[in-house]
Amino acid sequence: MLRPFIQQTPAPSFDRPFLNEIKESFQQLWHSPEALPYLLATLLAIFFVVLLGLLYNRFARHRYKNVLPPGWYVDADKIQEILEVALEQRSKFELRFLPTDYTRRAAACTLLDIGAETLTLEPPTYVEAGQNWVDREIECFFRINEERGQVFFYRFTSTIRTVSYAPQNIARVEVEFPKLLHNHQKRGFLRISPPAHLFMGVAIWLERSLPQDERGAPVADLSRWSKPLFTYIPDKKSNPVQVKNISAGGLRLGIERSAVKGRDIEMRLSDRIVILLDLYDPDSERKKRFWLRCRVQNFQEDFDTKDLEIGLQFVGVGRLEENGEKRVTWFDVGEDGIEPMAVWVMQRHLELFREKGLD
Repeated sequence: MLRPFIQQTPAPSFDRPFLNEIKESFQQLWHSPEALPYLLATLLAIFFVVLLGLLYNRFARHRYKNVLPPGWYVDADKIQEILEVALEQRSKFELRFLPTDYTRRAAACTLLDIGAETLTLEPPTYVEAGQNWVDREIECFFRINEERGQVFFYRFTSTIRTVSYAPQNIARVEVEFPKLLHNHQKRGFLRISPPAHLFMGVAIWLERSLPQDERGAPVADLSRWSKPLFTYIPDKKSNPVQVKNISAGGLRLGIERSAVKGRDIEMRLSDRIVILLDLYDPDSERKKRFWLRCRVQNFQEDFDTKDLEIGLQFVGVGRLEENGEKRVTWFDVGEDGIEPMAVWVMQRHLELFREKGLD
């Protein structure tokens, strides 16, 4: 009984006479002097709308690119290019879990492979990598050496996908390919103001008050040195010396008026100062000691307190002889500063960045 009803219901279709009618209508438009301007205006309007859309998209992409802070990379090809340089140079990738637990040391991993979606890292043998690592968020910090000996530091966050074991029980950790790579290296030297507890001791001498060798540097035998002019000792009630900021190329000292008052101390631009600086390294839980020759770049006196601030540039770094004698050998500092200092400053910068969101 349904068949007659279906047969009586006409199916919609576009027959040939209808299509011919549309064709004739378009032909009439092209030959009609009244309709042609409207058609051309419509086509021009469509063209300009499409053009404006393309220009807006290009502007939006350019604007988004400019919004990114300097040294932030989101382009996958650029990120892979940087990672390939790190792979070629066998740069160590310092891996930490997030949120950061400073009671645990960073694991210095080796980058083994760069895939389209993952990176393969090999943690050190003393680290027990297990399945409890999977899906945990991490951050990685690494550095690469560019031309002219310049060092660049990079950081990214990711998530661990898998943990497997190769022969000889060597762990393999696959992490997601980073979506963002942050270059923390600024032009010039990265300068930070670390917390006071990271400074374990400071001693300061005027170089001209020390006996000098034939090259004009302080003599190697430390037993011939005089007592330091100023000192900073942790937990001491009165510490007139403060390290205001520090970089791989220099530091800024603050000296209270009380430490200078009544003393015959004359300081001039380009004077040389020798500093013994002890820094605490949370990663190794040890002290890092630096012997530094510095040149006075600038100084200023506070109008109210008469306290001094002195800007210093590192021009030499000393190394104690390994035979146990108290003798120091001096080496010139290049344009890129002192590399161990640069690494320490960068790691402290990363900690401040995580804690306070500093850039």
